[in-house]
Amino acid sequence: MEQSPDLSQLSVDQLRTMVAQQQQVIAGQNQIIAQRDAAIQRYQIREEQLSHEIALLRRHRYGQRSEGLDKHQLSLLQGNRSFQGVLA
Repeated sequence: MEQSPDLSQLSVDQLRTMVAQQQQVIAGQNQIIAQRDAAIQRYQIREEQLSHEIALLRRHRYGQRSEGLDKHQLSLLQGNRSFQGVLA
């Protein structure tokens, strides 16, 4: 890194030149920050889209099987109903 000169030893024109250079550096850095912020926002939106898509796919894949009754479960349920009728 470049060593900072003693500002008290610089002329007004040299100070103005230094300030102008620093302003250019800052403007470039601000532009890079804005580009990165925009990229982060795009990535966050894409992540939300993919998370939603994964949730839909999981619901489609596992939802019907896990929420439905197979033949054995249905027969147990029907058997349980007839057993409840005997107890009543």
